[in-house]
Amino acid sequence: MSRLFFILLILICTSNIIKAQSYNQQSNGDYRSVAPLGKWDSLGTWQVYNASSGNWVAATTKPTSSNNVFIQYGTRVTLTMNESCNDIYMCNSTMALTTTNRGKVDIAIFELAINGRIRSYKGDSTSIASNTSMIDTVIATNTNVPFLYTAASTTGKIKIVGGTRIIVNTGEWGSFSSTAVSTTAPVEVALNVGAVGTFLTNFKASSWKITSGTLIAQTLAPDNGTAGVGDVNIASGATLISQATGNAFQRTGTSLAGTLNVNGMLIFSSTSPKLQMTSIIFGSTSTIEYNLIGAQNLAGATTVTGAAIPSIYNNLVLSGNGVKTLYNNITVNGKFTLKDTSTFALSTYTLTYGSNASLEYAGAVNQIVSNAEMQSSIPNLIIEANDVQCSHASTVGPIDEDQLYYLETRGIPPEDAERLIILGFFDDVFDRLPVPDLVGSLRRSVIDKLERGTA
Repeated sequence: MSRLFFILLILICTSNIIKAQSYNQQSNGDYRSVAPLGKWDSLGTWQVYNASSGNWVAATTKPTSSNNVFIQYGTRVTLTMNESCNDIYMCNSTMALTTTNRGKVDIAIFELAINGRIRSYKGDSTSIASNTSMIDTVIATNTNVPFLYTAASTTGKIKIVGGTRIIVNTGEWGSFSSTAVSTTAPVEVALNVGAVGTFLTNFKASSWKITSGTLIAQTLAPDNGTAGVGDVNIASGATLISQATGNAFQRTGTSLAGTLNVNGMLIFSSTSPKLQMTSIIFGSTSTIEYNLIGAQNLAGATTVTGAAIPSIYNNLVLSGNGVKTLYNNITVNGKFTLKDTSTFALSTYTLTYGSNASLEYAGAVNQIVSNAEMQSSIPNLIIEANDVQCSHASTVGPIDEDQLYYLETRGIPPEDAERLIILGFFDDVFDRLPVPDLVGSLRRSVIDKLERGTA
């Protein structure tokens, strides 16, 4: 009896393991497309799975945000209004691995909001095996594009919404990020505030917008069918964390995408990120962070002709640990922050601070920033650490000879002309003093020193 009991126990456990591994097995309320050409809001397009009977039955409502959807081999579903679903499974091939007529969704000019995952499966038309296996497929090829849209539309898109989750898993979806396409849909990531969505494979779309939440991604490949066009936009308040080991952004491996426009936060977590874009704009509200645990180069352009160089930063943060090294000359116009145990190296390049830039040190190791240019004789410096030694030098140039000549031609002696020009610089400072009553005495003190030649 005990032997039989253990055999039954093993069978039950094995059955549960197999069921757990069959993570794309249909469940009660799932939808599947059955019409070769159907509309999303047409009941005749769908069947619904009834777990009690184990059968697929005619749909009485269309799928919505709580329903998983299987787009079957040999079917194409077109949106006629904005729609939504939970997980969406795109059929990549039949069980015999025929791939010429994959399942497709035509976004047209509308929006498909996906609350769950984007997944792939293989299976024959009108039948989904209970243990269908996930296989690698592509977001787009020239002839097999799972998500179609109207190219002239400014509204048609896939919209990733909802909470924290893995959106695309390793081995379930291939990137095809190195092949040019012409009809793949735009993607907007609009997750809940504080939510984190993850793409574990590269992903191609005609354009990318990250408007809320945080997206962790590999290579993003914006491609609307034309070289140098296809943008990536990161809105204020949104975050993109790039884990790409090569090009963070590209159209294809040898072709440029369009504009990278950052107004939120862009974090690079790879050793030497490259940007294969036509233009790069780090806006006035943007923050770019390099947070690798280990040595890291700041982002640079690829070797593709015309690739833009990321040279002008607003806020720049170096975190994690290891040496963060410039890959080209850069200018920081906002706050340059050093934190954790990271250190900074210029290599053969130059870091220039803009006239309104500030340096914030919140790290835990010695840091020397040499050969860096500050466009202000009185820089903004914030140091959030103990036991600090800080020094600053300011370069002083000669008086402009044209200004001297102008005053001298009007009969002013050279010594007096010099004093007038120098006093003019001090007057600019006096005008900004918060206590106007001090201006007179300070101005007289400067005049006295100028007359004695000690200013």
